[in-house]
Amino acid sequence: MCSHGSIPLSDQKINTDSSKNRLVLEEGELVVLEADAVAAIIEVKSILTNSELLDSLAMLTPTWLVSWLHATERSKTGLKQQVPKVPFRAVFVYSAGTATADATAGKVFKHLTEFYRTRFGDDARRVLSHQDSGLRWANLVDAVCIADRLQVEQTTLNEANEPGGFCGHPAFAAFLAKSDFGNLAVGKFCMYLLWHLTSWQGGQASRYTVHPGLFTRPVVSSQPPVRIGRK
Repeated sequence: MCSHGSIPLSDQKINTDSSKNRLVLEEGELVVLEADAVAAIIEVKSILTNSELLDSLAMLTPTWLVSWLHATERSKTGLKQQVPKVPFRAVFVYSAGTATADATAGKVFKHLTEFYRTRFGDDARRVLSHQDSGLRWANLVDAVCIADRLQVEQTTLNEANEPGGFCGHPAFAAFLAKSDFGNLAVGKFCMYLLWHLTSWQGGQASRYTVHPGLFTRPVVSSQPPVRIGRK
């Protein structure tokens, strides 16, 4: 689904399971589906700007998609007890303009942090405790892809500790996917989306073990080596 809420059909029709996912409305190129029939919601933008990114995050975080396992009265911001079926959610931006990859990664990390802190307020800590399968934040966007720069995604982070062990938790990681074939950010995004929709095991390749000393600031680098930033 695009940001305007419609699905362009071109010359193809959307096939749905008529017994489970009936079309609510179909008029020309506009198709309205039930929430359970939507596997992914992707906000598409031309240029990465502060307002466009924040607007996209707001569109992808409606109250009816917020998982809250606690009793309704325990919420300080009016969240209702519910466990909705949450689709894959992402922001896809064609260009970062003139910003460098490091500056772009820093901007995305900054706005992710500030948006969710403001959006969930005093409930933020408990909202972040809700995790989906595979150590994934259920209430946060899955990915932000900037086609000409990098891919920011939720990934499982294994943080090394002493003596010789590690602990795993979800984190946002920025990957600068450059190679001799050019920028591969779009390909990384497509593989990440495929993993979520089909449980394709190849999507789990972006899991890394890092040392706490790398968390001084949000950073991005090529693969390998990979540095992962968390604010």
